[in-house]
Amino acid sequence: MDEGRYDDAEQELRRAFAAALAGGDDRRLLAAASLLLYCVGFSRGDAQGGALWQTLSAAALARTGGGTEAEAHYWDANGAFAVVRGDYAAGRAAYERALALRRMLFPPSTPSWPGRCPASPPSTSSSGPSPTPSGAAARSWSCGGAPSVPATPT
Repeated sequence: MDEGRYDDAEQELRRAFAAALAGGDDRRLLAAASLLLYCVGFSRGDAQGGALWQTLSAAALARTGGGTEAEAHYWDANGAFAVVRGDYAAGRAAYERALALRRMLFPPSTPSWPGRCPASPPSTSSSGPSPTPSGAAARSWSCGGAPSVPATPT
């Protein structure tokens, strides 16, 4: 869905949804349906299409069961769709549900995993770790300890 190429994204996601449905892969079915809800309902602002994908993603969630990160993505997509419809209370409730689920799945004691930032960036000093890097080290910090790279248009 990069750079507003929603037609391409929607077509690819529809193919993924169809393949997951045909293959009986409920986990991927939920992922594709939730992404389609976000793409169609939120990014494109298509209320009718969004309502369809909201229904289909809810059915996919019922098939997979809850308590997973995929369910959190489902609630994120529902929150975004509610906001674009102007239902801010429902959007907030959905986002809060996604956040609560992620907090349950990934409590503060969870070891580092891709996409999660540690409390402070690592130091590259030869004298050992430093709790508060400064200068270029502090400015280049991003999740995972890799230096951040400015986005460049393609």
